[in-house]
Amino acid sequence: MVTISRTEYESQQAELTELKLQNQWLLEQLGLAKKRQFGVSSERLQEGLMDQLSLMANEAEAYAYGTKNATAEQVAVKAHARKRQSGNVLDIVPEGTPTEVVEHRLSEEERICDVCGAVMEEIGKEVRRSLKMEPARFWIQEDVYYTYACKQCEAETGEGNLRKTPRQPTLCPGSFASPEAVAHIMTQKYVMYSPLYRLEQEFQRQGLKLSRQTMANWILQASDTWAAAGV
Repeated sequence: MVTISRTEYESQQAELTELKLQNQWLLEQLGLAKKRQFGVSSERLQEGLMDQLSLMANEAEAYAYGTKNATAEQVAVKAHARKRQSGNVLDIVPEGTPTEVVEHRLSEEERICDVCGAVMEEIGKEVRRSLKMEPARFWIQEDVYYTYACKQCEAETGEGNLRKTPRQPTLCPGSFASPEAVAHIMTQKYVMYSPLYRLEQEFQRQGLKLSRQTMANWILQASDTWAAAGV
């Protein structure tokens, strides 16, 4: 029999308790890792979606409230070192952006003075600028090619001399695709990294029933046309 002191006994018991807690934590981590690895795909997909949604929600708050909410440590910035945002729309738009002016004036009846009945005169104005946006527009272009005939030749010989307007080359023969439409789709897919099914959904919200299969065919035909032209 080995005799130990009370202090050594309590120290060994504390170490034993700590080892048990560590062992329990490791077992929980192992079980969680197995669940993530061998769990059903729907659970892994749901977990990934929740992570993405949390990132999307936090992104808006971080931009709205600044880095003080994104980091716990506050960063001191000198007052003269930071440029104050003016909040003017002219500071963010490129030079040459078209401006639509909408004037709001009182009618003739509304400009009658309540005191003397005279017509009030315009003495000033206030201008409020706002940024306007609209989704991508789509429309139909009809290319009409006319055919011409020489009536004099027809009167003299009985056969008319015909001449047709030459047709412009098409990017995707046999389809209604235009170079502008294909360029927009390819920009959204390869530059903005938007898959075709999302473009299909976006077009459907605008009332355009353009399937992803059609867009994929346009991209392939356009690539073949450019490859044949050496582009």
